Amino acid sequence: MWLAVGMLVCIALSVAFLSLALVRIGRAWLAYAEAHYETKMQDNLTALFLFVPVRQLIVCWCIIASVCLSLVAWIVGSGVVIGGTLLLLSVVPPLIYKYLQRRRQRTFAEQLPDLCMTLANTMRAGGSLHSGLQFLRTYGTGPLVQEIGIFNRQLRLGHSLSEALASLYQRMPSEALERIVMGIEIGQESGGQQAQLLDQIGRALRLQAQLQRRVKSLSSQGRMQGRVMTGLPLFIGTMLWFIERPAMERLFNEALGWGLAALMVILLALGHWFIHRVTAVEVRV
Repeated sequence: MWLAVGMLVCIALSVAFLSLALVRIGRAWLAYAEAHYETKMQDNLTALFLFVPVRQLIVCWCIIASVCLSLVAWIVGSGVVIGGTLLLLSVVPPLIYKYLQRRRQRTFAEQLPDLCMTLANTMRAGGSLHSGLQFLRTYGTGPLVQEIGIFNRQLRLGHSLSEALASLYQRMPSEALERIVMGIEIGQESGGQQAQLLDQIGRALRLQAQLQRRVKSLSSQGRMQGRVMTGLPLFIGTMLWFIERPAMERLFNEALGWGLAALMVILLALGHWFIHRVTAVEVRV
């Protein structure tokens, strides 16, 4: 009897000790995640000028993911499909962030010809580089105004012009901005015709943008065909799921079906990537 009581006491103490250790490990992991991942995610959102608390976004995304998983479990009911949906949902937030970052950089690059022309006209009228930037800061729009605001703030805090330009290029890297940065630095060092140099750079960037839009319009049909050919098998598979459900269930309940489904996804991804590479033509001036 005493042996059984002793064993129960040992088991209870072991469970209590294990629970306490798990609680401490969980708190330490949450503190580490908050100090590293949450801070990094908040900094990434702030870099995009999206002043939204990260925790609110995480809660909203967990709710959306729970609803999507519930719908998939109710419609399909396959563990493989549920696992694939969970994997897809975990990949979507970084892809959305990358898309927003690329869109902001693309919008900023489209505004660079106006930046060059405005600075050139300001210098021809007797103004300085800082007065031209202040004019753009006041009357501009979009990411250009935000980045110029950061640029001017760094200059007021004591950074040199070269350091501020290097920081701007680090935040918004592009070939067009590299030309502008080199033109400004050369003009500041040599004291040459900086207005004429910026005007030439602006004209070249504007011509490049016009040619890029022309190429994009000519290749739009190929891109649309690629999207249609990528989505067509998925659409047909969805229709067959409701029409011939017993036959389609073999894709999710048998090993051969899993292999064929994985092969289909890989081939669709490769085909879409090849079409994107063929139609993505870069114009250099």
